[in-house]
Amino acid sequence: MKKTILTTIILSFAFLQISKAQVNEPILRLNLEMHNNDILDINTDAKGKYILTTSFDKTAKLWNAHTGDLIRTYRFQIGKGSEGELYAGAISPNGKIIAITGVTGKTKNRSIYIFNTITGKLIKRLSELSNIVINLEFSHNGKYLAAALSGSNSYGVVIYKTNLSDITNFTNLRIEKLKALTGYGKGVLGVAFSSTGKFASVCYDGKIRL
Repeated sequence: MKKTILTTIILSFAFLQISKAQVNEPILRLNLEMHNNDILDINTDAKGKYILTTSFDKTAKLWNAHTGDLIRTYRFQIGKGSEGELYAGAISPNGKIIAITGVTGKTKNRSIYIFNTITGKLIKRLSELSNIVINLEFSHNGKYLAAALSGSNSYGVVIYKTNLSDITNFTNLRIEKLKALTGYGKGVLGVAFSSTGKFASVCYDGKIRL
C-alpha cells in the first residue's frame, strides 16, 4: 500500500513537471476553403489575375480572380486573443510578390512578410515595426510599399523602396525602409498611391493627408 501511494506521488510529480515544460500547446484549427470570420482587406494585382484576402480568422488566402478557386492559404504563428489576426495584404502590380501583416508577434516582433506569389515561399521579412499595420499598398509602378500604423501609440506611415521592377529573380530583391511619415494624431486607417506617384493617407484624427 505504501509503495502504491509513493509511486502515485512520484508519477504525479513527474506529470506536473512535464506539464510545466509544455508551454506551447498545439492550437487546433479547421482547414476551411473560405474564411470563417470577417475579411479585413482585399487586394489584387494590376492585371486582375489574383485576389488576396486577409481575415480575423488568422489566415490569408490567395484566389484565382478568373475562376474563384483557392490557390493557397497562408498561416502564421497564432496565440490566444488577437495574436495571429491578419489585418492587411497587398499584391505587387506585376503579381510577383505578396505582402501580409497583422498581429503577427509581440510588440518588438511585428513584421510584414513578403512571399513569392508563384511558389508561396517566404522570401523576406520586414521587422522593427513600432505598431500594428492595418493597411498595405504598393505604388502603381511597384517601386514603393506603404504601411499604415495603428494601435495605441507610434502612429504614422512607413514607406519602403523596392527594386521589384528591375529584378529577374528574387535572389537580389531589396525592400528597404525609405521614410517614416509622422505627425499623425491617431492611427492611420488607409493609404493609397495615384497612378502619377502622388500619395494619400486617411487617419482617425479626421484628416486626409496628401
